[in-house]
Amino acid sequence: MAAKRLLNYWNKRIELFGLERAFLAIVLRDEDKVPYERGGMQFLAGATDTTGRAVFYADPSKQDRTKYTHEEVLRALWYLVHVALADPRAPNVQTKGVILVSTTKRSNPTQFDPVLLKKCSVSVRGCLPLRISAMFVCHPPAFFRLVYPIIKVFLGPLQKRVFMQSGSDEKIVAALSNNGIPKESVPTHLGGDFHFDHMKWWEERKAIGM
Repeated sequence: MAAKRLLNYWNKRIELFGLERAFLAIVLRDEDKVPYERGGMQFLAGATDTTGRAVFYADPSKQDRTKYTHEEVLRALWYLVHVALADPRAPNVQTKGVILVSTTKRSNPTQFDPVLLKKCSVSVRGCLPLRISAMFVCHPPAFFRLVYPIIKVFLGPLQKRVFMQSGSDEKIVAALSNNGIPKESVPTHLGGDFHFDHMKWWEERKAIGM
């Protein structure tokens, strides 16, 4: 199984980055910027749960599929995963996985992209050396119950570790805290104390060639 995953990893890396980049370190380029701005996925550098697992944050309301291709979003996802794997503040990522916190409060049905979701699932479940330990969907909108049966197909075993959190920001922060995610690791967008300027972080890393 490990050998198959390793083979899948390199086949997918070559597919996404091409032979000229696949065997080099994954670094940021100017042309990669849009998927980070409009793709809706962030790695909260420095935020961890009580077991040391890193925290990823997703806000589908930022997605605009007219601004990027699926492959560009996948390259951004791969970059964020590799940053998380190398982050010394979360040394247990490869063994314990990561936590995904998502807010769908401002999302609308047109932003649901099952094809992109499937491609991301293939990378995370079958290629990348990382697993999502748990997923918290905060402020699920009314339409979410209509699309969730489709989402579950791509989640596989993870669907047993998906938790819906509704109510005020205070209630959500408390629920996340009860599940091992302290308020200082919850984004300010959800009422937590973790302030993170994703694009400033992007610019700083690009400026130093990372």
